[in-house]
Amino acid sequence: MFAVTVKEVRQKQLPELNDDFASEASEFDTVDELKADIAEKLAESAEARIEQDFRVAAVDVAVENAMVNLPEEIVKARGGERWDRVERQMQGQGMNPDTYLQMQGKTRDEIIEESLPDAEQEIKRESVLVAVAEAEDIEVTDAEMEEELEHMAGHERTTAAKLLERLKRDGRHEMVAADIRVRKAIDVIADAAKPVEMSAEDAKEKLWDQTGHNH
Repeated sequence: MFAVTVKEVRQKQLPELNDDFASEASEFDTVDELKADIAEKLAESAEARIEQDFRVAAVDVAVENAMVNLPEEIVKARGGERWDRVERQMQGQGMNPDTYLQMQGKTRDEIIEESLPDAEQEIKRESVLVAVAEAEDIEVTDAEMEEELEHMAGHERTTAAKLLERLKRDGRHEMVAADIRVRKAIDVIADAAKPVEMSAEDAKEKLWDQTGHNH
């Protein structure tokens, strides 16, 4: 048995949402302008997410229709690579991967085994995208690679053109070109895909199916 004495109770006081707050906290003069800007940004974010989901779904449909046979060894190797990346990320954040495994009550091999379906799908996507790029004769120009390197060049205090020259000397520019080529292949697939409207009831049923609930 013990006693607890409450000495202080604090309450967070939020500023009043008025035109004064809008002008002080943002570039806008009124609350209505601030709200309109927030709504526009939320809509843009939602549209971008929908577009990304549609592109992934289109690629997955192409994967389903493709004949891709993968040796078990390749899938397991990719599963190991995926876990190695996770371990490096954990270590970079000061986390111990072994501690994570202990918390999950699983071994490294068990974690990798569980990831194999995702690893297999990942490889299949890559295979299909490479095949589409080859079939469509997709090429990548120096201008496109320079545009891709603009951000990195700024950090290294150089120009994208000079950075590309350096990468070409080392043979590393192919990695940049490959990333762009894959995005172009996704564009080809997404442009050929046709979205199908779904009723609210059908969408609800599909969502329930995906989350594992019964109707």
